[in-house]
Amino acid sequence: MNEEALLALLSVAALEALLSGDNALVLAGYVVAVMERYPSLEKVAYALVGWAGVKLLLEGSATLAELLHRPELAWRLPKPVFWGVTFLILLGGSLLALRKHA
Repeated sequence: MNEEALLALLSVAALEALLSGDNALVLAGYVVAVMERYPSLEKVAYALVGWAGVKLLLEGSATLAELLHRPELAWRLPKPVFWGVTFLILLGGSLLALRKHA
């Protein structure tokens, strides 16, 4: 097993441990409390879901292009771009939500 696969496996195991049982309930309760305190964050959540949808659409189209043996039709979103835009949505949206709340 290569180093990248092992890291991915450990990351999934750590995430499962973090989100299992009581930890998931505590995390969900915290998220609900924050969303109730700052209702503008709902728009940030929708923006993140939409952005993840764009990523899934591009990945799906790339898979379809490979199945059709047309690699020139494959559109891929580089990971640094995806995570950079995700971070900008989180940071910018959170700052706007907190600013409106104050």
